[in-house]
Amino acid sequence: MPLFNHSPNLHPDSLSILFDRDFRQKTVCRKNIFFRKTGEQRIKIFIVVNANPFDPETLAVLAQSDPSYALNHPVLKTHLIFTDSENSDDIFRKPGYIDCTEIIPIPRAQILSEFLTDTSILVGALPEPLWREVYDTLIGSSLIEVEYQERIYNGS
Repeated sequence: MPLFNHSPNLHPDSLSILFDRDFRQKTVCRKNIFFRKTGEQRIKIFIVVNANPFDPETLAVLAQSDPSYALNHPVLKTHLIFTDSENSDDIFRKPGYIDCTEIIPIPRAQILSEFLTDTSILVGALPEPLWREVYDTLIGSSLIEVEYQERIYNGS
């Protein structure tokens, strides 16, 4: 079962070990994200895409419920991956898209710190077929910086 169910009552050292075990490529998380371009903060679901889980900066792509801006663009729409509860093993309860048009960098230490106070931010792991689709889209993308693609590719 790809859904995580971490007990918030564990000692922080034990939670840190669980975090190190489960926080890796394909992990789905839900937390408040700061968007540098707009200065906004919103709770979003994101997927960890960098291959090294111990990088200080986590690379992520976001889940979007209605990315109409991208669905109407001939190139951007090829970077959206449809998901629902069936193809995600119930990780995504509503139909939506994984948006592979942009990589969002998030400090790993910030995610760990939030996990120690709220274990529910780690939701689960993408099933392999859905992850392969995300991975192939990112690695074959002309929109994603080569440096990011290398960090996603290494170790897969």
